[in-house]
Amino acid sequence: MRDFPQELVDQVVEFLHDDVDSLRHCRLVCHAWDNSSSTHLFRSLNLLVSASSSLQNNCEVTSPMDRKLAKLKTLLALLKTSTTIQHYVRKVTFGRTSLLAVEDPVLYEQAEYARTLTSVFAHLHRLSDLFFREIDWSTLVGVLRTCILNICQTPTVQNIDIWNCQFPSIPTLLNFLYSCKGVQTLRLTHIRILNLSLNTDREMDEVNATDFGHQDRDTLRSLTIDSVPIPPKLYALLGMKGVIDFTRLSKLCLNNVTDAATIRECLERSGKSLEHLELRTSPFYRKPHDPSTPGPDLSHCPNLRHLRISGLQWTPTLCPAESLSATFANINASAYPLESLHLFVTVIKPRTFIFTQPSSASLSASDSTQTSDSIIEPSAPVSKDLNYGAWSILDSTLVQPQFTCLKSMHIRITPLRAGDVDLSRLSEAFRTIHKSGVDVQCT
Repeated sequence: MRDFPQELVDQVVEFLHDDVDSLRHCRLVCHAWDNSSSTHLFRSLNLLVSASSSLQNNCEVTSPMDRKLAKLKTLLALLKTSTTIQHYVRKVTFGRTSLLAVEDPVLYEQAEYARTLTSVFAHLHRLSDLFFREIDWSTLVGVLRTCILNICQTPTVQNIDIWNCQFPSIPTLLNFLYSCKGVQTLRLTHIRILNLSLNTDREMDEVNATDFGHQDRDTLRSLTIDSVPIPPKLYALLGMKGVIDFTRLSKLCLNNVTDAATIRECLERSGKSLEHLELRTSPFYRKPHDPSTPGPDLSHCPNLRHLRISGLQWTPTLCPAESLSATFANINASAYPLESLHLFVTVIKPRTFIFTQPSSASLSASDSTQTSDSIIEPSAPVSKDLNYGAWSILDSTLVQPQFTCLKSMHIRITPLRAGDVDLSRLSEAFRTIHKSGVDVQCT
């Protein structure tokens, strides 16, 4: 349809020349389709820096930086000439800045790239989602760093997702997070910090000397931290310096955070308003329960309604039920508002082979020259059974009076092999809580 001749279009609708009502309906339908398709076509904008070849189609040797800059300027010209596209863009992905060379001959081009990028974002009046990918903060020139910080402060931006980025130090990360002033959802995934130490006086002085201001920071509602090596001391700095207001969070996701002290510190600072908590691959449930080692203190989350714990492992010798029970046993509130509990469990049931020596009668005549000790046959694989009764301790804990608000509990089992788990036996371990009216599902 892109090359459909206009003359043929005119002939198709020529019979409607005098039918004003039909022409009006056709125009309205085409206009509606155009608006709807444009809304979806320009909703997401990919500004990832792409790797360019050294030759163009006309075989003229040009700088890869020049071509990246030319593409960005073409986009800017389009935004300037079409005011409607400016309002269609909602999501922008930017990153791969390592492809922007930082050698002296192209520093000017990188600065020009930053200025053009700033102009592009200035024309996106309804931008709501920012996705940063593969940004190495230490390799950016100052003007490009300032550009990114200004982008994060766009008034309409509500959600920021930062993935696979690298920062030279904690003060640099603090400064970047502080620029995300008005966001409601912040996701940090696979963030690398080259210098994690906060023990030296110089680094502490650098943090304390940074003026982060006193703007209102109570907009953040959802925070996700996934595979980020953040020490507990950093959470104290985030709250103390006003970089992130943990006290207003309603949803917190801690994925692949293996430091128990970090999880406890984060829950202590953000628990009062939390309604949704997700813990994945938590260190509290990957080893036998140790009463001397405190787990996550859910008493810091008096308004928690939904809890999801994933990355649990269940083996013939290890069941996470006791550690989970200890987590809920620490709650001393008379009425806890928890409504739903989701547990994601991986079953690891190793199999072993027992090698047996056959009887002498089974040896054939052709094997008579071999001794019976030299022939060993493997039997069928043998595996230890799972301890289904161990889950009853969690059943007896959740049936306590403080958990009367609990309405549903879903245990999703992922076995390594089919037939390793008997779901009916697992459901039977929660018969007490099921009789109390809780919807228990084991799938």
